[in-house]
Amino acid sequence: MKTICKLITLVVFAALVLLLMPAARPAHADPTFDISVDVGGYPGRWWVPGGGGALAAENQVIALAPGAYTFSLVNVLPNVLFQFTVDAAGNVTTSDPAQATGGLLSLTLITHPVAIDASGYPGRWVLSDWPAFSENQTIPLPAATYQFSLINVLPNVLFQFTVDPAGGVMSLDDHKAIGGAGSLTLITRSIHFDLGGAPGTWVFGDTSPSLVGNQTSCLTPATYNFRLGAETFEYAVDNSAGVFLFTVSPTSATILVGGTPYTVRLSLATTPCGGFDFGDLAFDNLDSAIANADVDVAGVRNSLQAKAGAARAAFEQGNLATAGNILCALLHEVDAQDGQHIAPASAQDIRDAVENAAAALGIPLPCMVE
Repeated sequence: MKTICKLITLVVFAALVLLLMPAARPAHADPTFDISVDVGGYPGRWWVPGGGGALAAENQVIALAPGAYTFSLVNVLPNVLFQFTVDAAGNVTTSDPAQATGGLLSLTLITHPVAIDASGYPGRWVLSDWPAFSENQTIPLPAATYQFSLINVLPNVLFQFTVDPAGGVMSLDDHKAIGGAGSLTLITRSIHFDLGGAPGTWVFGDTSPSLVGNQTSCLTPATYNFRLGAETFEYAVDNSAGVFLFTVSPTSATILVGGTPYTVRLSLATTPCGGFDFGDLAFDNLDSAIANADVDVAGVRNSLQAKAGAARAAFEQGNLATAGNILCALLHEVDAQDGQHIAPASAQDIRDAVENAAAALGIPLPCMVE
């Protein structure tokens, strides 16, 4: 009997010891740290695999154990923007100091302000993954490659552009946009819509609010849908043959409104488009052709530059005929000096620049009429 009592006492004592002992922790468990992620104003979504596994936006605090991680932006290249580590004390170190800086319980993205000039485009636009913007915007961007898209316009990705670690911007399609130091400017051309008296409101692409009657709008090269009530037709604005050589097609379409046919006509216009001055760009191209030409007499180059400047001034004053006559004088001088004081290849470059500017800006060249 005494033996049984001793056994019961031992069992009870052992049970009490087990109950009072602290719970054992796995030897392999690591602590986690609350890491504050500051995205520097970047408005898109980002992702740290292993940091909760979800897409995030704006600044966040994420729980991370010591280890190595990657940081990515949605729909932005490269797929992994940079790598970083969290050590046993919660210190963060990044693989690329040009992309982000680390600290105790902190990770800060390095961004660069990029001024995006929509050049008068009236619809909404999107960069990679973000909500739609409209008009001109200044957006903080890390160094990476981005997509630029117009809402309800084809192609789905209009072009790509890069931001370098110094904040410089380069368009990967120089027919669609021009990059600069902290700037990106869309190339647009004013297009005139003559509704032929058709009543009602209409839209193209994503324009909002709806338009009424004849309008002139600034459009970038792309494919759009004209819609008036139930009537719709597709048209394309194109400059693939040359940055300055815009076309619009078709130039007319017939729609029915209340059973009555109306002809909608589309044509190129010369109305300036916001921050993008099409005339300046065309004449800048001519100036560049002259400045870079292989000319062995300074007086010849000076004469060509003076004529180009006079033609620009006449165009800006609205004197298209005068501008055309001056450009013809420039062409005659190029012909006379071709192979003499101007290398043949350079002479052709100047001719091309003159003809492109005239075609793009509607300047008549009487010397080109057969």
